[in-house]
Order: sequence, then structure tokens, then C-alpha cells
Amino acid sequence: MIFKQETQILKCTFEKEHFSKVKAAFKDRWPVVYIIEDDEKGQAYIGESTNICTRICDHWNNTERRALKNIYIIFGNYIQSYSLTLVKI
Repeated sequence: MIFKQETQILKCTFEKEHFSKVKAAFKDRWPVVYIIEDDEKGQAYIGESTNICTRICDHWNNTERRALKNIYIIFGNYIQSYSLTLVKI
């Protein structure tokens, strides 16, 4: 038996109205890596968390990070497999 991981990236605007969707999507997926960024300002924050919902709320309460525009959440799904295949990343 072989376990492989499919890596995916979710992008959304860094606005509080999206946090409930993030919570629903990531309640059982951890750990994740995330990037909160604003391309126009040339600023980014990169982090990892086992509880993305709590962590993005912490960042939202930080005035410097709240000014950033987008969040990218990088996560994987472990899939049980019985054959070797290439994993799309």
C-alpha cells in the first residue's frame, strides 16, 4: 500500500467574510502553509498552522496584516493508492 499526496492551493481575498468558508473547508485538514500578500505593496507573510481558522483570525486582528489583500492556503490530501503514479503539484 502506498500513500501519495496531492497538493492544492486555495486563493481568496483576505477579508473576514471569507473566514467561515475557510473554516468549513479546512476543519479536518492540517497542517497547512499559507501566504498572506499584497502584490501592489510588495509585502507578504508566510506561515504554517495546524489550525488555519484560528491563525487567520489572529492575523486579521493585526493591523499590518489586515492591510494585505490575498491569502493562499497550500494543503495536501493524502490518498491511499495501490500503484505508483506521478503526483500533480
